[in-house]
Amino acid sequence: MERGKLKEVRGSATIEMAYIAPMALLIIMSIITIVFYFFDKNIIIGGALETATIGAQLERQEVVELQFELEDVFRERVENKLIMFKNVEVSVSQTSKRVTVVVRSSKGPKVISVEQSAEIVKPERRIRFLNRDWW
Repeated sequence: MERGKLKEVRGSATIEMAYIAPMALLIIMSIITIVFYFFDKNIIIGGALETATIGAQLERQEVVELQFELEDVFRERVENKLIMFKNVEVSVSQTSKRVTVVVRSSKGPKVISVEQSAEIVKPERRIRFLNRDWW
């Protein structure tokens, strides 16, 4: 009688594992996918912010053809760092006061859309204005 109960217990453990193992693998794969998504999002946000800052500094120095250089700067920043989102669309726009970098990338239903901007400040003009002898 004892032998029959042992065989039933061993078989039920196998069936329970048949239900638990796929759920555990699904949870693990979901966590990995989420981590890859946020890793790529952070890389894109950082690259866009660096590009906007560099653009503001270059505009302050009045460098010509800024837009084309900045797209290359962004691509250089994220090159070989992205895991899931390999194709990235970047556009750079500038006004007299601000440089804006807009990045969009998608893979299936997942989309990353980032907009970073940096203000173009010219502190040397303000300092020269304050230091002149006008009173």
